[in-house]
Amino acid sequence: MLTQILLLSLFASYCNDCYFLLHCNTLFQMLSVQEVADQTAMARSLLSLAILACEEQNYAQALILLDQAHALGGDEEFWYQFILAKVRAVVGQTDRAAHIKV
Repeated sequence: MLTQILLLSLFASYCNDCYFLLHCNTLFQMLSVQEVADQTAMARSLLSLAILACEEQNYAQALILLDQAHALGGDEEFWYQFILAKVRAVVGQTDRAAHIKV
């Protein structure tokens, strides 16, 4: 279920369907960690949605998703991608044109 929602979110972003993406994000957020056996998969999914939110320049949503992913943690690659996304979201919030510099 989690993977399907993530794939639908990615598809919606490529189709520029913001309403559909919002719906997918809402469904994703309704899932609890108890429903997902693998917390690492949940953390990676949250991180992927945060990266997607950055691509859409929705930095506030990206930071919320990153905070949720941070609580779950992950491996070295997770933290590398997490830090890149966090920097992009923070810089993007402060300066709209700064995301080009990152």
